[in-house]
Amino acid sequence: MATKVGVCGLGAMGGGMAKHLIKEGFPVIGFDIYQPLVDKLIEAGGKAAATPAETAKEADVLLIMVTSSAQVSSVLFDDTMFGAAAVHQLRTNAAIIVSSTVPPDYCNEVRARLDDLKRPDVYLLDCPVSGGTPRAAEGTLSIFSSGPLDGLQKAHPVLKALSAVLYQIPGGIGFGSKAKMCHQVLPEVEIALAAEAMALAARAGLNTKEVLDAVQASDGSSWINGNRIPHMLEGDKTIYSAIPNSQKDSVREAPPFTNAISLMLRILTIVYYSQYLETCILSRVPHGDCGAGLPGRYARWLGQGRRFYPMAALPSGLSRGYHPPAYSTRAGRRSCCRA
Repeated sequence: MATKVGVCGLGAMGGGMAKHLIKEGFPVIGFDIYQPLVDKLIEAGGKAAATPAETAKEADVLLIMVTSSAQVSSVLFDDTMFGAAAVHQLRTNAAIIVSSTVPPDYCNEVRARLDDLKRPDVYLLDCPVSGGTPRAAEGTLSIFSSGPLDGLQKAHPVLKALSAVLYQIPGGIGFGSKAKMCHQVLPEVEIALAAEAMALAARAGLNTKEVLDAVQASDGSSWINGNRIPHMLEGDKTIYSAIPNSQKDSVREAPPFTNAISLMLRILTIVYYSQYLETCILSRVPHGDCGAGLPGRYARWLGQGRRFYPMAALPSGLSRGYHPPAYSTRAGRRSCCRA
């Protein structure tokens, strides 16, 4: 008999995951406060629940995919936010999969609350995901699973159906979130650096498409370059990354590691900025025309605890190769190349 799955949170990620599970033959019941999302689940063959408690009552595995740890707590324990909380109706030996991005220590707090409420039978699994909306709908996510082995075994059919790569992170709950945090820092930095590199290429007068092709054919190639840079160069306004999600994935939800991560991002920014300045000096390109000011601005925003991907700062005509006008002295403007 197929595992019955309850899904709380039917947004961009949770909705795709729920509908994919239906395609894979799992009976799915879902809850969300936004009715159009619930209607989409029903159209896909799922069943609607009026509260988290109703969702949990019919599920062997409860999958939670909401925005934050606060919302996870509301789904599980708060009778006022979304109606009856899930904890009251969880089946005996049910498994809770927390796929929301949460601080590593948060799942230990949830485990303690479940035990205080006399639910030691419930398996709590820390299973954040990576891959974005398309891969959620396709069932090709990367999942960083952690928790008790019996619980992981119980939830394995669900996790396997949703993933192309399913990691089992040793160490217990919380370690999946730690692995996801480390995983996310690198692409978040690379998205910013990819934008800066294209700005530099454009302002230096290079054909940006040829620069991308050369980089992708070399040791500098990466998935981020191939996925994000083409849409920058084509002027595609489709949103691929939301800044609040970037903060959530790699900094905001990662205490006590936030200071270390912020420091790493600052160091990478400083190193990259020094490369910009070196390029200015060697090529005699004026500071204002080569884009060297962008990383400095990015570094200042990092220092204020914000993240910024300066794609909007790219000059027009990138697909043709940008050729900056001849430099002329203006009042109040100095070249970094001058002594």
